[in-house]
Amino acid sequence: KRKKINYKSKKIVELKREDWIINNNTHEAIVSKEIFNQARLQLEKRKLTRTNEYKPLLKGLITCKECGKKLGIMPYTNKSGKKILYFRCNTYASSPLSRYCTPHNNNIEKLTEVVIKQIKETCQKYMNEKKLKKIAKDNIREKTPEEDRQLKVQTLKTEIRGIENKIDRIYEDKLNEIISEKDFSRLYDNFTEKRKELEIKIKEAEKEEIDEYTKVDIDKIVKEFISMNEITPDVIVRLVSKIEISQEKEIFIHYRFKELQTNHSS
Repeated sequence: KRKKINYKSKKIVELKREDWIINNNTHEAIVSKEIFNQARLQLEKRKLTRTNEYKPLLKGLITCKECGKKLGIMPYTNKSGKKILYFRCNTYASSPLSRYCTPHNNNIEKLTEVVIKQIKETCQKYMNEKKLKKIAKDNIREKTPEEDRQLKVQTLKTEIRGIENKIDRIYEDKLNEIISEKDFSRLYDNFTEKRKELEIKIKEAEKEEIDEYTKVDIDKIVKEFISMNEITPDVIVRLVSKIEISQEKEIFIHYRFKELQTNHSS
């Protein structure tokens, strides 16, 4: 958050936030990353939907493939008096003559059954493939993206320490008149420029958007979903970011984990 103006001065200046060097995960968290992300996702989901008496399992996740907007809920009472809920495109409903979208709706109960079945099939396929890969790798462990990133940052910091040691040595050489002021300035400028380049690389590495969700135990969430007798909204929102429905009633599920993402549609 702070740095010296230069090696000659003891004055310290405050840095802008974007120039801070941040080391994550140095303190024990109050709650786990998984619980934090789950709570945040639930809050985001609530913000995106209006509060009303209808709380379908997929509420807040369903969007229109054609216009990209969230689908609203429309109740319909049939001749026998049974109330049936539909997901409806509000873009068309609010302005049917504008042709911004097309008239289409989906029976929520039937749609939910199809989506849950498709998610379970994807999860089961993932577990089966993971099991086969584990056997094929014969217990050879690969570094995770986070481990690679940390190693990269540590290597860069080691290089910076080496450069700073060289700066200290040439400064001592200048004081002892081993090298001239001119040579010292040239070497110092070269070393500080190199250090600046490494510091930029460290910032870039530390700001790399390693997906938060890769830090979550995917297997645990997938196994939980597969084994659940009664699916809950929180476990779905941990797996799925959104579900698109086309006017032809095709279903496109977008998963939060790249390991689960497929081009399968129903």
